[in-house]
Amino acid sequence: MKNQMKKVQKGFTLIELMIVIAILGILAAIAIPAYQDYAVRARISEGISMAAPAKLAVSEFHQSEGGWPGFLAGAGASAVLTDMVEDITIIAGGNIYINIDEAGVGSDNTDCDDAAVSTIFVHMEPNDATGATEWTCTGVSDNDGSNTPLEAACARLLPSSCRN
Repeated sequence: MKNQMKKVQKGFTLIELMIVIAILGILAAIAIPAYQDYAVRARISEGISMAAPAKLAVSEFHQSEGGWPGFLAGAGASAVLTDMVEDITIIAGGNIYINIDEAGVGSDNTDCDDAAVSTIFVHMEPNDATGATEWTCTGVSDNDGSNTPLEAACARLLPSSCRN
C-alpha cells in the first residue's frame, strides 16, 4: 500500500512561472511611465520652492514701496540656483519666472522634447486685489511677459497647483 501512494508535486510548473512573470511585466509597463512623470513633477516643484525667497522679497518690496520691482536684485533678493533651476527672474509687474532646465527634469523620458522649448518657465503672478499678495502659478514657454502657455506635453508635467 505504501508503494502505491502518489508523489506530491514540489515547486511550480513552468506555466505558473510564466503567468507570474507576465503579470509582473504588465504591472511594470503601467507603473514606470507614471513614476517618471511623478519624478519630473517633483523636480519642477523644487524650482517652485526655490522661488519662495523671491516671492517674499517682491511682496515686501510692494508693501514698502507701493510698486513692483523690475528685477530680482531691486527687490533685495538673489536667485538660488540648483541643478533644476537655471535662473529666477522678475519682470515688470512683479512677475517671477523660474527657469527650469528641461534637461534637468529628464526630458529624454517625456514628450517635452517635441515642444521645441529649451526650458520650462513657471510663471508666478502676484495678485494684490485683496490687500495681501497672493501668488498664482502657471507654466509658460517664455519669460518675456507674453505668458504663452506650455504645450500640453509639457503642461502635464507641472505640479497640480500650476496647471491651468
